[in-house]
Amino acid sequence: FDHWAHLVIHGCLHLVGFDHISDTEAVEMESIETSILKKLGISDPYLEQ
Repeated sequence: FDHWAHLVIHGCLHLVGFDHISDTEAVEMESIETSILKKLGISDPYLEQ
């Protein structure tokens, strides 16, 4: 479930105009993703890399 939730959030952020082409954009997008996931009780998926 956690991975699916991450994918849905990631995709929704793309749909509203976010991207991760540059490092700056990636950091911003990951920050938003992890914030939303945390509110859902899901750990930061980027810490597992």
